[in-house]
Amino acid sequence: MHGWIKLHRQLLENHIFQNEKLLKVWIWCLLKAAHTGRAQVVGRQKIQLEPGQFVTGRHAAAAELGMAPSTTWDYLKLLEAQECISIKSNNKFSVVTVVNWAFYQGCNENFDSKIDNKSKANGQQIDTINNVNNDNNVKNKRNKNKKSVSNKDDETIKAQDARSGKVDEEDGTGKSIKNARDAVMYFSSKFEEKFGLKYSASWGKDAKLMKELLETYGSELLAKMINIFLSEDDNWADKAGRTVGILKVRANSLALKATQHSHPDLINKEHVTHVTFVANPAWDIPLRPASYK
Repeated sequence: MHGWIKLHRQLLENHIFQNEKLLKVWIWCLLKAAHTGRAQVVGRQKIQLEPGQFVTGRHAAAAELGMAPSTTWDYLKLLEAQECISIKSNNKFSVVTVVNWAFYQGCNENFDSKIDNKSKANGQQIDTINNVNNDNNVKNKRNKNKKSVSNKDDETIKAQDARSGKVDEEDGTGKSIKNARDAVMYFSSKFEEKFGLKYSASWGKDAKLMKELLETYGSELLAKMINIFLSEDDNWADKAGRTVGILKVRANSLALKATQHSHPDLINKEHVTHVTFVANPAWDIPLRPASYK
């Protein structure tokens, strides 16, 4: 394998850098990605790869990374949930696409120059637009009534609540969750309640993920899933970060726990004298409590 990739210093400020295994998988994706479009034969099928794409499989990736196949797939799905990559799979292989490959790995211009030039161009455009809008705003202000002012105040309050993570008092039931924004605010509130720290939300990504979760599970079940996610012991989630992205990755198992009431906090200890777990001899995994009083 020939050539090189670019790593921007912004990576130091990204949560990926704080997790050595996640960082390893991310850099591996960058190194595996095609630099130019090319064709690749997989079995009897010819795949046309675009820049930023590569073909892999769970076991092949695990062998190259020196990790267990399940661990490798978890980290790849985590990167997908964070919109760093996208994955299209079939029963034989997966095509992984690095998001924004051309922007970060393009060789024609310097990355910082792109940012600077874009900022200057946007600044000039904004100045021009603002000059026109200022004249219009003077006229529009004279026509505003009390209702429009009130609506504006309501929107300002909502925006402030979103930034602060403020939610309704109906915690734990999901009644306060009406939309994706409410779901992110609920998550932020529970995060701060559990860990004593403010959750640094990525509003665009987190709201998108919460919208998908709401559409799949509904507000009441989603609230239970969030409560379980932030309270249960999960070393992998601790290392990866208790974020909305990790919540999305764990969604299936969390929904199962919430619906089956298998989370330990849901058991009233005053009414349980002894619990015996019956294990499946094939897998040696506890399946269900055998006796309750």
